Amino acid sequence: MHDLYRDLFSRKKGEYELVMTYDVQEAIDRLNDTDFDLVIMDIIMQPLSGEYLFLKIREDEKVKNNQVPIIVVTVLNEENLEILKRTSNTFIFQKPFNSKDLLKKIEELLRS
Repeated sequence: MHDLYRDLFSRKKGEYELVMTYDVQEAIDRLNDTDFDLVIMDIIMQPLSGEYLFLKIREDEKVKNNQVPIIVVTVLNEENLEILKRTSNTFIFQKPFNSKDLLKKIEELLRS
């Protein structure tokens, strides 16, 4: 997925600053150190779950106060994503997804 995101954003060079992490704890550390306009994440992660990361982000006062949009990319079916669907400013893309649709949603969220 990292390669896919690199390729997708390389076409938009200079428009976005892309920060990638490789596990949940690294993502939490980066979110604590940096202000982000948008988070794109997978829900299946190791060793902690992406759901844990999602809840951690939404509970974090710094992030919660500015309601950072989160795009979740997943292979899980809709019924397994109930908690995500009930949370505002959360958008779900099922794998495999259309990269043009993802980029369009990112651009829309960053404009608003």
